[in-house]
Amino acid sequence: MEKRLHILWIIGLLSASFSLQAAPKTDTIYLYNGDRITCEVKQVLLGKLSVKTSDIGTLSIKWHRVSSMVTKQVMEIILRDQTKRYGTISKADSSGYVILSYGVMIEEIIPIMNIVALNQVAKSFWSGINGSVSYGLSYAKGTSNLQSNFIAGAKLRTDHILNQINLNSIISDNQESISRKQDAGYAISYFFKKRTFVSFILGWQQNTELGIKNRIITGLNYGYVATRTNSNLLKLSVGTSVNIEEDNQNNSSADLEGVFTGTYNLYLFANPKITISASAIAYPSLTSWGRFRSDLNSSISWEIFSDFTFSFSIYYNSDNQPSSTTASNNDWGTTTSIGYTF
Repeated sequence: MEKRLHILWIIGLLSASFSLQAAPKTDTIYLYNGDRITCEVKQVLLGKLSVKTSDIGTLSIKWHRVSSMVTKQVMEIILRDQTKRYGTISKADSSGYVILSYGVMIEEIIPIMNIVALNQVAKSFWSGINGSVSYGLSYAKGTSNLQSNFIAGAKLRTDHILNQINLNSIISDNQESISRKQDAGYAISYFFKKRTFVSFILGWQQNTELGIKNRIITGLNYGYVATRTNSNLLKLSVGTSVNIEEDNQNNSSADLEGVFTGTYNLYLFANPKITISASAIAYPSLTSWGRFRSDLNSSISWEIFSDFTFSFSIYYNSDNQPSSTTASNNDWGTTTSIGYTF
């Protein structure tokens, strides 16, 4: 049943992604070598310009190879000093420069390399969705262990606001037991003018190794973009959350926790293109004195060909005072998967 749900998720999200590809391509990218590309600009992140074309799908272009661009889309434009503009971009007379149009008839000519990030600001719900899905499956005959992992995520960006939905499921099945590590969550973030943001998070978790049958988490975080360049992105945040748990012995509890989060992304424009991601979350309890939980995740992703990736991930979860007496204090594992981005 769970595998069927995984397949339905993949089909549904792929269908949505194909419908998004039909959007009109009216933007133009100019390269220093003289090439010109008609496309739909998706984003600039970590030195990579992502565009969608009608004929050859998604392209990734080194940002420093772009001499100018034209987009009539309203974009969130983040500059090197971390200030933001919400407007359109047009070609300047000089190579290496663009014209930003924003506000009430305000125009500004800047070097294109002063732009460290671009994000689409959605005009409609479907036109603004970006996301990815990935699936992996492994089997070991010696232990009769079948493991499947499924990851899906989607985000919608509007003016100052980012909506994100994520689903992660790792299920191991053998003759003796079934182990599940699953989580799903929604986050909405409001970004201020420069480096700061606030996020509200609502999530569900399950981890049978740690004795968690069901866990509901809701919290509020205040964040800071510590580093944002054309190859690195580091975000830090601090906040509080309410943790409501049901363990594998059907005992329920509620806990107020502090939340300290760090996320880091590194993009390497090698061949193949490589993205490295890492995150660390610490949950010191504020009501169950001495309890400390942590979640560590890291992954490396290679682009196989346009829109498709191969990923290797490592996770480590710990709880020094699990609510179930039969549970372990930690859980870790590795996964591999094939993914699709849209």
